[in-house]
Amino acid sequence: NFFIKKIGNTVSELRRLLICEKRLIDSSGFDNKIFLDDKESHYLRRVLRLKKGDYITVVDGCGNQWKAYLENANLIKLSSSFNNPLIRAFKPKKLSGLAVVLPKRGFEDVLRMSCEMGIDIIQPLTSDRYVPNGNLESKYLRWKNIIREALEQSERLWMPELRETIGIKD
Repeated sequence: NFFIKKIGNTVSELRRLLICEKRLIDSSGFDNKIFLDDKESHYLRRVLRLKKGDYITVVDGCGNQWKAYLENANLIKLSSSFNNPLIRAFKPKKLSGLAVVLPKRGFEDVLRMSCEMGIDIIQPLTSDRYVPNGNLESKYLRWKNIIREALEQSERLWMPELRETIGIKD
């Protein structure tokens, strides 16, 4: 599905952390060190129980993967520069998409499983029988977070595109 150019050893056995591309680019000015936000720091220290010097895999959701280690509670350092990832996967030319009318319950599971299955574009829809259940804008942020977590858990290197909710007739 993905054309992968391997640049060094894979680190698939390590825990993964998704960090946006802009933060990774900025890290090059800080000796490839990335400052963690509170949520990321909590995840690495409390959930994964990593200690200083432990290694993780860092992905950017744009096809790149690096190996990094925990330098302290709020800082990780890439083992190689931003311009030299261990794996660089190019986006496939044929993308798969899923359009689904928002169910009353369970859409978060649909998002999670779609990401794990390799769906590239997710299009939420409303229909005549759709029953609104809360604010779609706040749910959209939650859905993006679910996709982010699913990307970290799976072996994907590309973040699926979650489109804005539209009507089925559109």
